[in-house]
Amino acid sequence: RATRGLPWPDAVGPGNPDSVADGPVNVLFIGSQDDDATIGRRLESLGADMQRIRQFRNFLTYDPEKMRHEERSLALPHDLPAIEKELEEHEAGIGLIVIDPLSDFCSGPQQLAEALRQLSELARNAYVAIVVTLPAQTRFDVQGAPRVSSRWRTDAARCVWTVAADPDDHTRRLFFARRINFCQEPRGLAFRVVDGQVVWDPESAIDPVDPLGQRKAIDACLNEVLRDGCAPAPDVFRLGSQCGFNQKQLRAAGKRLGIESHKGAGFGAEGGYLWSTREYRMAVSARLKEASSPANLADKLEAPAESRTIESSPDSTDFPGRSTLEAETAPRKDNLAAEVAKNEESLENYREIWDSVWSDMARDGRGNRPPTATRTARRDKHAQQPR
Repeated sequence: RATRGLPWPDAVGPGNPDSVADGPVNVLFIGSQDDDATIGRRLESLGADMQRIRQFRNFLTYDPEKMRHEERSLALPHDLPAIEKELEEHEAGIGLIVIDPLSDFCSGPQQLAEALRQLSELARNAYVAIVVTLPAQTRFDVQGAPRVSSRWRTDAARCVWTVAADPDDHTRRLFFARRINFCQEPRGLAFRVVDGQVVWDPESAIDPVDPLGQRKAIDACLNEVLRDGCAPAPDVFRLGSQCGFNQKQLRAAGKRLGIESHKGAGFGAEGGYLWSTREYRMAVSARLKEASSPANLADKLEAPAESRTIESSPDSTDFPGRSTLEAETAPRKDNLAAEVAKNEESLENYREIWDSVWSDMARDGRGNRPPTATRTARRDKHAQQPR
């Protein structure tokens, strides 16, 4: 595209300023993994203008001890002046430098970091674009966020992009930004390699934060499950698993969205954990604050005794998730009332038993427990023994 002056794959329509390229530029290609003939055939099959491509990897040196010229490969950052010389000697000028990969021309990570720094200065001083490639491993965590690891540091680079395989489609590749120093990361593109050709998908818009769209799907699932503001945790996990998300993914997404889990009232199955949204908690807190305000308390105290009842009018108790909360608390109220009645009955039985015991103790005359047959027999046997 650079040698032909073609627009970028995501430039569609005449209204897009990127749809019109500035014109073809000359390219300096530096590579070591294939010979010049192989690289030339590949570039030509992709439609590149070979008249505008200059390949460079080795250069001649003179050994004074052996008194002969030798050819050696490029070593960066020490041989950076050789690249500067290529830029100066090219009559038409070079607008793009491609080094694939840069790690093949550096002896270690420190040398590569220094080479990146000097290449950045060269790009700024010579007004030329420089693109380098580096090996890296890209994976996605449970939330679908990309995790890129490499032994080569890229701190000196102004823009860092990555290519990752789509876990759901092994023939699809995702090209998205990882870091851009001068602006917000733009959306990336997806592509496939078909018969040696790169086929871009201009309609794809890869989010650099969520390339797989998994975070967006989890958020939509939780918003639907908690549309009333509150739901039991088992229901959240069950409905989330039906959407293809495990508990770890749902908990991480809930933490990111401000969803909290708290223990409900009661014990056992009646006192499970509930998930609630931030808006639901704020609405409940506002209702409680309004109900406990001094003005409302004063009105309730001044009201007649027969009118001091709690009324569930829509104006005072209507809030998001009210139907769900009432459905959950109704059986607990019934169980609580039955438990209170049972406890009152038990307490009455204990009171009758205690009155009976106390009466027996009073008749004994000593304030002790009334004698039993076992105690009487034991006392008589002890009295009959010789002393």
